[in-house]
Amino acid sequence: MKKIIITLISLTVGISSMTAQNARREIGNIFIDAGTGLSFVSRDSYTMALPPVKIDAEYALLDFGFGTLSLGAYFSLGIDKIQYYDYRVTTYLAGPMASFHLPVSENVDLFGKLIVGYVGAKSSEPLLNSVVRASGPGAGIYVGGTWYFSPRMGLGAEFGYGGPTSLGVHLSFRI
Repeated sequence: MKKIIITLISLTVGISSMTAQNARREIGNIFIDAGTGLSFVSRDSYTMALPPVKIDAEYALLDFGFGTLSLGAYFSLGIDKIQYYDYRVTTYLAGPMASFHLPVSENVDLFGKLIVGYVGAKSSEPLLNSVVRASGPGAGIYVGGTWYFSPRMGLGAEFGYGGPTSLGVHLSFRI
């Protein structure tokens, strides 16, 4: 999986390096980010069954001249396996999101995202649900950057805390 991701990133960067685009977000633009990553939640008895995935959508709302504030929604999902047993634990973070984007060069955008929503956790074994981390209100915070290599697409990375994805890569699509 790691080799495939590195190969895809290398191909994307290599092929499209001559078509880099403006990273400035304009009011009224809608962006969708979809990606995968790794989780660094310290749980000794868990192994990753499915790499965490995430998707978010945002609407560019306010332009401050030096950066743009966007509002949207966020969802991430991760599935872990409890070692020595055939039980799976599914965790997710879903909720509204606010993000601030700062273009630092012609084609690179740095961002910070804040998500306040619902964190859910559920086991495939009903008896374990009382032991598994409880579901309820939660929050996430992420920072990262996106490199725009075409008018409607970019490749990015982010790091954060709060959902199943702690470190990830994503594709950004302007609608």
